[in-house]
Amino acid sequence: MGVGLRWIPACTGNDCPVVLDYSLVNPFKQQKFYRMQLTLDDYRYIGTELGRYIAEHVPKLAAAVYCKHHLGTLTPGFSDHDLRTVADASDAETWLALSRAGGESYVELLEEAPHYARILEHPPGFICSPDEAQQLLPLMGEVRDWQRIGGWANPLDDVLATQPPQLTQAQQHEACGKYKMYLVPRPEQFDPPINLLPEYLPYYPVYGALSHWFLPAAKLACGLLRDAWVPTKPAALPVLPEVIGPRPLLDRLNTIVAADYRVAMSDDECAAMADELLAVVYELRDRVAEHCRQLPPPSPAAARQQRLRYALQALAGIRGRYGIAVFFRHAAPGLFDGEWLRMHLGEEIEALSTQFFRALVNDPSVADEAVIEGLGSVLNPSAVRTVTNLYDAITPHDDMNDARLDALLGVWPDYAALIEEEYRVKIAPLWHEA
Repeated sequence: MGVGLRWIPACTGNDCPVVLDYSLVNPFKQQKFYRMQLTLDDYRYIGTELGRYIAEHVPKLAAAVYCKHHLGTLTPGFSDHDLRTVADASDAETWLALSRAGGESYVELLEEAPHYARILEHPPGFICSPDEAQQLLPLMGEVRDWQRIGGWANPLDDVLATQPPQLTQAQQHEACGKYKMYLVPRPEQFDPPINLLPEYLPYYPVYGALSHWFLPAAKLACGLLRDAWVPTKPAALPVLPEVIGPRPLLDRLNTIVAADYRVAMSDDECAAMADELLAVVYELRDRVAEHCRQLPPPSPAAARQQRLRYALQALAGIRGRYGIAVFFRHAAPGLFDGEWLRMHLGEEIEALSTQFFRALVNDPSVADEAVIEGLGSVLNPSAVRTVTNLYDAITPHDDMNDARLDALLGVWPDYAALIEEEYRVKIAPLWHEA
């Protein structure tokens, strides 16, 4: 029943090496770096540097950089940096330049500070305008958590600062569907401990289980059941006793999180905790399911809005993948292990594209694998060829070498222009109707 946590005794004090050897994480790498203490200031610095780079290389574009999670939800050394870039780009070329700037700035940051490798797992993967973010906000709970850490102020700041604690009905329906993903813990879905400084490796199994699985599930469930948004994953812990009652398990979790997950535990203790965590997730499932059954079903207008949300969410994700590909292609292999990340990049691009084109086709009965096959009904032959070229560049996903990344970057401008035009002409006008 457990989540398969594995514990390795940690080094402490003078037992820890002064020199960090990346070959401990990635055997083919021999580059060594002196240990440097990572803090939240490093995460803030990356956000401000990204904003500075965009201002320098995409002039006349007032871009803002948001952290997907409040900084208080990050654990220095373990957490990567999920950023969002927000700007009023006027055309596909400018969106492309904005995304490329993200990738190029990360290449520079990695060379400047190789110990940031874990934090720099990917440049901003979500790029949108302030208006688009405000369209998504009532439908997509994640946007409530965004915190600006770089770039220019914009109207979205005030909107986020004045959000009521209650969830909108659409956010509640989204949370009901999203909770199901936490019911079966699958450690292979957690980010693997690549690019992780060796001193963090012994603690990573517990960090992954708590921060990538249990705490997000608790955050979502507590927000739903109390109808009050929980702003960070750690903030779910003081709320849980109100939902399930006080328990020794929760006291232990508070201790672990307060110590930034660096708490020594035996294998038996770790396995026992895993079983308790899973039991809580399933207990919360029953309460969440009952809550969701009592929600009024979405109206036809709300269903149309969800279609638009999926299209816009996919568009923003597709914009971000160009910069990610730029970074993966040019990040120095002696400083950054991108093999696993490259492999999943193709999967992400395919999933986002399928999501976008499903909204375009507007037929929920069509299976995912048939969405692309049916594009001839909504796109002209030239546009279909553009999509085919993109899919050829990302298939198969498991061998995204330099040559294939070059091919992907080569076909991307035409693909990006097509996606932007299809959204502008066929999807964006529907927001006014919805």
